[in-house]
Amino acid sequence: SQTVALQLALSAQNRGGVLNLRNSKEKTRVAELAILHTLRADPSAKVLYLAPFRSLAFELERTFSKTLAPLGYSVSHLYGGSRFSGVDRELFDEGRITIATPEKAKVMLRAVPELFAAVKLVVIDEGHLLGGNERNVRNEMFLEHLRLLVCQRGARILLLSAVLPNAEDLAAWVGGGVDALVKSSWKPSAERFGILRWKSTGVSIEWLGGERCFNPHFIDFKEVPKGKKGKRMFPVSKTEAVAATASRLAKLGPVLIFTGQARWVPSMAKAVLLAFGPDAPAHPWPETEWRLLDAVCKEELGDNSFELAAARIGVICHSNKLPPQVRISIEKLMAKCPPRIIVATTTLGQGVNIGISSVIVATTSIGTSQISKRDFWNICGRAGRAFVDGEGKVLFAMDMTSE
Repeated sequence: SQTVALQLALSAQNRGGVLNLRNSKEKTRVAELAILHTLRADPSAKVLYLAPFRSLAFELERTFSKTLAPLGYSVSHLYGGSRFSGVDRELFDEGRITIATPEKAKVMLRAVPELFAAVKLVVIDEGHLLGGNERNVRNEMFLEHLRLLVCQRGARILLLSAVLPNAEDLAAWVGGGVDALVKSSWKPSAERFGILRWKSTGVSIEWLGGERCFNPHFIDFKEVPKGKKGKRMFPVSKTEAVAATASRLAKLGPVLIFTGQARWVPSMAKAVLLAFGPDAPAHPWPETEWRLLDAVCKEELGDNSFELAAARIGVICHSNKLPPQVRISIEKLMAKCPPRIIVATTTLGQGVNIGISSVIVATTSIGTSQISKRDFWNICGRAGRAFVDGEGKVLFAMDMTSE
């Protein structure tokens, strides 16, 4: 599928294409080659790469700075803001590849439309973020504007996504026909799905699929500190059951605990710390990135922030409740060294490429609604990244105490 995708991306005969590939590294590599082909074919050409989240944009900037900048193709970035300044124009003029959020690209198109004359390729990452909510509706309208502009100027659009329920329709829309679609369900590792059941008698796991198996006592009860002198049994709730399971699976590789709402992230992370115990060793973070996170957390969250204490032993909290600078520092830290456990909302579901061995879905409610099917499978797809684990494990947690 990668060969076909590459042929589609590099073909001079198409006006665009859609890559529906589950492996994010595969999508990024095809995009890199399409960018390289475009820039080599026209010395004056520019590439606009749209990333819907700043976290993804930062990661792409790091990636392209390693792979394309050494070849002489400078990379610039334009994030956020509702105005297009002189500095923004300088950044765009200097870079052959510009990574921007859709909102910033929209401002640039409105303020200085002539800048798009040199753009020969527009790459749209996480291209499934269309419709559904206000921001995605705006993205869809902007994509239609870009599509018409690209057609008029002889440029091309390359849309990337791992989860597209209507990939054929998007290919016809962006590329003019279903032959503009490359689709593959291949992943570099096997997948294993299971159900984590919490009962008052303990934690059991039932692994599904061709070879069903059952772990009736996956977690043993143990005593943990309660207050200054007392002790109690652990786990005693679904949250603690998930935390205990994650701490055990962390011996096999990094674990992502997904929770639907940001307000549940701290309580889940505190349960994880209980599972590890008071004598948990410090995580071997790289010194430079750790000093940066330490300084940012102390400035933004205070000297005794829980997030920093949890990160010290390898437990990362990630949600939109964190200040932007803290989130950026956390993502830079994880890019250098994988954590033991990440407790996150959908903020980490999209785009950020972190090697995960296991995913535990603790809750699926977001406010008064449930997470969409598309976002659910996008999060589950984080399990089993290349060079991380030969088998990605996904567990769905259920509270069975009422039975």
